[in-house]
Amino acid sequence: MGLDFGALLPASVFRLIWACASIFICILACKGRESSTLQTSTPSVLPAAGSIDPTILQNRSFGEAPVLAALVAEGLLPPVSERLPENPKVRAPFQSIGVYGGDLRRGLTGDIIQMPAIMKMMNEALLEYAKPRGDSTEANLAESYTFEEGGRVAIVQLRKGIRWSDGHPFTADDILFYYEDVLFDDNARP
Repeated sequence: MGLDFGALLPASVFRLIWACASIFICILACKGRESSTLQTSTPSVLPAAGSIDPTILQNRSFGEAPVLAALVAEGLLPPVSERLPENPKVRAPFQSIGVYGGDLRRGLTGDIIQMPAIMKMMNEALLEYAKPRGDSTEANLAESYTFEEGGRVAIVQLRKGIRWSDGHPFTADDILFYYEDVLFDDNARP
């Protein structure tokens, strides 16, 4: 049995509490980072928008977050060149190259209905809309794709060396599992 706040508080007091809580949450969401946590160093030479220096891919010399570099130094994580696929998806910066660390702050309105926006930031897809305009699709976890038989059949070539966050290989079996045992299984979801 739930607690009936309407019986405990007059409606006007209840609305005032919710309004204050909402304003407080909005203020917290808008609060900036402390200046001491900002990293001010930027690379001296930035690649042109939409391109990457080919020697980075040839030499497999990638940057990584300091917290991950520390795990590599401790021997708890393989080097970044071993964690990335043979031909990684490289996105050109939209506005500028970001900095490692910080907080993700996003104001939510309403209930769990906002969850899909957060899930979009945390998931990767086989194909994705081209950035920044989204007027076409491009390969993401897939290295290439084609459609045949009037668009009824998709041929997808996965990038070699893609791994789950726990280090296990990501394969076509994972995609089949999703389609056969989750998406098309009526017993897998309500």
